[in-house]
Amino acid sequence: MDAKSWIQEIRAAGRLMAAGDLAGAESRYRQLLDKGTDDPLHKALALDGLGRAVFEQGRQAEAIEAIEAAVSLLRERQGAQDPATCGALQNLGRLYLAAGQVEKSIAVSREAVDGLRAAFGEDHPLVAGALLRLSACLYMQRDLDGAEELLLKARDVFEKQPGNESRMDVSTCLNNLGRIREERGDLEQGIALHRQAAAIRKGLLGDHTETAFSLGNLGVALATAGQWQEAVDTLQEALDCYARAGHTSGPDIEGYRKNLEICRHALKMVAPGTAPQVSDD
Repeated sequence: MDAKSWIQEIRAAGRLMAAGDLAGAESRYRQLLDKGTDDPLHKALALDGLGRAVFEQGRQAEAIEAIEAAVSLLRERQGAQDPATCGALQNLGRLYLAAGQVEKSIAVSREAVDGLRAAFGEDHPLVAGALLRLSACLYMQRDLDGAEELLLKARDVFEKQPGNESRMDVSTCLNNLGRIREERGDLEQGIALHRQAAAIRKGLLGDHTETAFSLGNLGVALATAGQWQEAVDTLQEALDCYARAGHTSGPDIEGYRKNLEICRHALKMVAPGTAPQVSDD
C-alpha cells in the first residue's frame, strides 16, 4: 500500500472512532497493521489509533502495549520534538493515569511538554494542551501547587488564541482551577472560577454534557459553601441540561442528583450554621 492510501485508511479509521464506532475503528487499524508497511511512521500511527480504540473499549493493558510500541517507533523515526511523538506520549500518559500508574504518566507527559517547548516555544497552544494534561497527572499525585501553576500557564496561552476551541480549553482550565481552590478551602474563588467555566460553555455549546458538567461542579461548590438555594437551582439546571442533551444516567449525573437531594434536605431541615455532608461522588 502506498503512503497516500495508508494515510487515507488511517483517517477513515479515525472517522469511525469519532463517530463512536470503536469496534469498527479497531478492525480498520488491525487490518492496516496486518497488511504491513515499511514506514515506521505509518505503523506508529496505526498502533496509536488502535491503542486509543481499544482503550475506549475498556482494555487498558492492551491499549498501553499498543501505544508504548507507537511511542518507541516515533521516538526513533521522528524524534522527541515531533508533534506526532509528543501526541502519542500524551495519549500514553492518559492511559497510564487511567491505569493508576501516576509516576509513569507524569514522566511521559513531561517528556511531551519538553519536546513541544523545544519545537514551538512557551506560548504555543500545543504546549498549553500538554501542560493541561500534565496538570491532571500532578493533581492525581496531590501536587496541587504544581497542578495550579501549569493550569495558569495553559490558561494564559489559550486566552491569547482565537477561536471557540481555545475558549473551551480556557473553560477546562477554569474548571480545574476551581476544583483546586475548593480543595484548599477558598470556596469563594472556587465558585467564581466554576461560574466562569459554566458561562463559557453555555455560550459556546448550549445544552451539552460539557455545559451540564460545569453546572454540576458549580452546584457542588455552592453546596459546599452552604449556599443551599442557589446550589439547588444550579444542580437542577445541570440535570435538566444533561436530559436535554440526551443523558439521564451515569456516574456524574447520579452524583449531582445525590447532591441535589442533600441540598433540598438542607433547605428544609438544617438549622442555621450547620451543614450536611456534600458528596464528591
